[in-house]
Amino acid sequence: MNRNLRAFRGFLSNYIRNDFDNPFYASFKVTHRCNLRCGFCNVWNNKIPDLKTEQVIKIIDNLSRSSIFTISFEGGEPLLRKDMGAILKYAHDLSNYILFTTNGLLIDKSPFEEYAKYFDFLELSIDEGHQNVHLFDRLGYFKDLGIKTTIQTVVTRYDLDKIDEKVEKASKFDHKILIMPAFAFQGTEDLTPDLSKLREILLRLKEEYGNVLTTSQAYIDSFDKPYTCRTLSVMVEPNGDIMYPCMEIGTKLGNLLESDLCELMRSTEAKEARQKMLKCQKHCLIYCHAETSNLMSLKNLIPYAGNMAWFRFFG
Repeated sequence: MNRNLRAFRGFLSNYIRNDFDNPFYASFKVTHRCNLRCGFCNVWNNKIPDLKTEQVIKIIDNLSRSSIFTISFEGGEPLLRKDMGAILKYAHDLSNYILFTTNGLLIDKSPFEEYAKYFDFLELSIDEGHQNVHLFDRLGYFKDLGIKTTIQTVVTRYDLDKIDEKVEKASKFDHKILIMPAFAFQGTEDLTPDLSKLREILLRLKEEYGNVLTTSQAYIDSFDKPYTCRTLSVMVEPNGDIMYPCMEIGTKLGNLLESDLCELMRSTEAKEARQKMLKCQKHCLIYCHAETSNLMSLKNLIPYAGNMAWFRFFG
């Protein structure tokens, strides 16, 4: 089925039933191995071995049979996998929207330009925590390749005064930039910035740079207003485990090498997990959950989807 039609059908089903058991976004951490040790991240310290290529493909098949139509390949650092090109091509050929997230430090040691043929959007994680802010000076490389690029920047309490320069550089090369606050995962240092100051900065920059800054108004509003997450995304671990409903309060729901995702979403355990999320008061602002939850509102979905569509086809 055409991925645009799959997207429309999935959103429509959730809206009509006023439920969120049809996730559309999969965060697939194809490896926990990483070439960095960021203070606000605990993924690299979680020693889950990688699956073989054929097992990863089996998981992609499982995702593609479900309501998922967007797969984000993440890590750790996915460029550490030597089979990443084969994985990207396979997922792309199954009519999924493909996102690829990397810290960018290994692009010169990989066939990156070949990989780029198979993803729709590149997500470059660049900030002080990743110790790779020098890559802001290489943004022209990605523009010359014609890659639709969004810089993902995690802001800590020490980086608030550096946001303006980053947004300016992203704008200069016609890239998007996503600004999100650090939050304290288990086993990490609490580097959460002053959210009131961050909100003030982001609102000013949205006024100045418009759609260059993709951090949505709804997400910014959630800094100091109550919000409710919904599980419109799933997180897949390197061994195929599904952590549900989110990485903060979730537990293992099943494994995609053993169970069909659609059946897992209909299970009693999944229903109970969704109810647990509705009652959660952690206010942790984990972007892939807090932001995608905003898309259950047409008021938020329409401008967000319009901005991304324009970027995809004309940006």
